[in-house]
Amino acid sequence: MKVVSTNIGRSREVPWRGKSVVTGIYKEPVGSIVVKKYFVERDNVSDLKVHGGKSKAVYGYPSEHYEFWRSEYPTMEMGWGMLGENLTTEGMFENETRIGALYRIGTALLQVNGTEDAVL
Repeated sequence: MKVVSTNIGRSREVPWRGKSVVTGIYKEPVGSIVVKKYFVERDNVSDLKVHGGKSKAVYGYPSEHYEFWRSEYPTMEMGWGMLGENLTTEGMFENETRIGALYRIGTALLQVNGTEDAVL
């Protein structure tokens, strides 16, 4: 497993189903990130019920899944972080990680939690 990209984003207002919503899903690659106990420094989270906090501070997503999404939306530019992840990984899949597994990434020690969205 390796980290392909580290990503953060600012909240933005976007149209969604006829109204405006604020989202922090759009992340962009940065040189490095600082992982705190409850959040990634300089990364905005808009819905604290489902993102951020002790058990959801860092979101990881396999780079290999981007091929599928790029085929579904061929005209949309999808750089790393576009799917909301703080860590774009290679060789680390949801079905191969185990709840409670620990990963040392840089100076951070991350533990896989039990939420449905495969958060690291």
